[in-house]
Amino acid sequence: MPQEGMDPREQIEQYEKEIHELQTHVKFLEDEIALLRRRLHSAPRQVKILEERLLEAKSEVAKAAGQNDKLVTSLRAEREKIEALREEVEKLTQPPASFGVLIGSNEDGSVDVFTSGRKLRVNVDPSVDRTTFHRGAELILNEGMNVIEVLPQDRVGEVVSVKEILDEDRVIVLGRGDEEMVAVISKAQAEQWLKAAGIPTPPDRPREGEG
Repeated sequence: MPQEGMDPREQIEQYEKEIHELQTHVKFLEDEIALLRRRLHSAPRQVKILEERLLEAKSEVAKAAGQNDKLVTSLRAEREKIEALREEVEKLTQPPASFGVLIGSNEDGSVDVFTSGRKLRVNVDPSVDRTTFHRGAELILNEGMNVIEVLPQDRVGEVVSVKEILDEDRVIVLGRGDEEMVAVISKAQAEQWLKAAGIPTPPDRPREGEG
């Protein structure tokens, strides 16, 4: 503001300077107001653009999640196939198992079997159900000649004729070409088989100390 006693010309110049500064400040404020108005006008459009981008991002996430689920399912299926193939390969690479016939059980837990023309005393896998053991049962032996499975009774086989009873569990049978063989029969089924053949069962042997 001009001071008192200042030359009128200097006062006018001072006034003009202040007016120019005020006009400059007003122009700045008008520009600022115009910028704010433009931003306010474009704000809804920018919000809409951001919402569209958000929807697109959500859609991409859902799509990626779906693809991930499909990938997980495919990987699980392939893993199961690989496991099945591995088990198949293990089976194919295992040594062949032997078959045997149970002759009898022993007090120490071992059993006597007849396999490949030999009579052997072998051990039994603990997982085998011993209640299925009976004389004449068909067994599977592993490479260590241990019993690992008891097979169901075979319902087919060679037909023979009983010629003579030797004792309570042995008989002489006639095979093909009237070949005579000594066969061991299951004690649990001996009576039924011999009755069906019309042959009387032998009397029980007397025990020691009995007359």
